[in-house]
Amino acid sequence: MVARDPLNPPGAAVRGLFAALCATFAGQLSLARTIEIDGPEMPLGAVGWLEELRRYLYAVRSYRDGQAVATYGCFADRSAGPDPSHLDRDDSRTALLFLSGGIDSALSALLLDSNGYHVAPVHVTGVNGDAVVSAAEERAATRVAGELGLPLTVFDIVSEVSLVELAARWTTVPPEFPRVNTVPHGRELLLLCAAAWLCESAGTAASVAFGVENSGWSDTFRLGGHTYPRSDTQSERGLTALQRLSSYCQPGMLTLFSPVAGLTEYRKFLEFSRWRPDLLDVCSFCFWGSRCGLCQKCSLYYVMGRSLSSLGPLYHANPMGLPSDYLVDALRRPLDPHYRERQVALIDIDSAGLWRDGESSLRALVREVRPALIHHRDAWRRDLLRARYNVSLPAKFALKRRG
Repeated sequence: MVARDPLNPPGAAVRGLFAALCATFAGQLSLARTIEIDGPEMPLGAVGWLEELRRYLYAVRSYRDGQAVATYGCFADRSAGPDPSHLDRDDSRTALLFLSGGIDSALSALLLDSNGYHVAPVHVTGVNGDAVVSAAEERAATRVAGELGLPLTVFDIVSEVSLVELAARWTTVPPEFPRVNTVPHGRELLLLCAAAWLCESAGTAASVAFGVENSGWSDTFRLGGHTYPRSDTQSERGLTALQRLSSYCQPGMLTLFSPVAGLTEYRKFLEFSRWRPDLLDVCSFCFWGSRCGLCQKCSLYYVMGRSLSSLGPLYHANPMGLPSDYLVDALRRPLDPHYRERQVALIDIDSAGLWRDGESSLRALVREVRPALIHHRDAWRRDLLRARYNVSLPAKFALKRRG
């Protein structure tokens, strides 16, 4: 990890944390049976939480790739397990916000400011491993920070082999446009290293805000007849484990939370488009870094924007004209809760007569399933607008614009 702005050299605690988190991140790419940490020794109590994070990442990594979930422990010989009694929180009014340039992190910046935090945005390049997407995210993060009048601190992840190449060696599901493979997971492990280094260099504590959302995730998944926790580092349990790990390594320095963790994609898009619609054209969210219009994220934001009359950026393709597989799947699975945002948006578009030329195929499919969806739409919308409780949020943190 390289800081673009001068920082004091990291001390032993930060170097030990960095070595452990990077080794764990690399280990989950290959589902390694043993992970060796080449760095200063960590507090023994922290290793149990590192093993907890590894278990979460291995389970989700295996599930996403259709592989049997690894049940062995990589750090088990060094700790009997995590100590649930150790949690050091001291909510600072300075918030280091990891700004990817997407709507999640941009809305997080607005919410933090509205709740009285001094927002210090941080961007880390290379954490998703794709050079095109990484460049698009950095451009977006720079523009979002500029529009908000905030100076941006940038770190670069430098490795001999790119993360995409590492993941490609082990994945059984290579990306094929417009579908992507979400491996690698766990980039919050690398982001935490940047926060730890910044705080140590400045000699001050800070809240650390991740722009991650997990309200729509189920707590478990089933694979091969067994049930596993659906918890990577963007989950509530994952962030809690990261908090406890950092508390051992840097007591009293970092308080981790995600301002948008309890909000659905629908609620986030609605809040953002009403609050700062001018930033919709600035943010980067395409899984291919190009506003393709056809990937999972683009197709979702497109139909939500059409239904709310706040379309925002231009897309290279109209997912309603082709139509996108993600929209067709949403209509063919009317009872699948993973498609609620798309289903509500498409019914709203049809009800308001917002169809355009070239969208007759999707319109016919919407009207075919409309009777099965229309009676649930209002209840589904209320549920999508509801904020879920998240244990990481500071007390009295408002999940909407104040004033």
